[in-house]
Amino acid sequence: MVSHANAHLNFTGQFLVPFIVLCVLRLAQGVRPVRTGLLLGVLVILDFSIGAEMLFFVALALALFVAVGRCCAGRRRAGPRGAS
Repeated sequence: MVSHANAHLNFTGQFLVPFIVLCVLRLAQGVRPVRTGLLLGVLVILDFSIGAEMLFFVALALALFVAVGRCCAGRRRAGPRGAS
């Protein structure tokens, strides 16, 4: 971080990423979807103004995380294979 601070302020200013992750996880759980969605929108706009590169990588990672989480949750609800 220190070496990037001289020329790449967009990498050192990514303090919003943990809050974006928290909002996405709360949306996946269904906790206050309208309020959480609005907060997520504001955070994404602020993060985009700092640097779009890191926001893109965070979005890819979160999409993969939520997709795998929903897939695994569906398998848990279905129960073990071969059970009658």
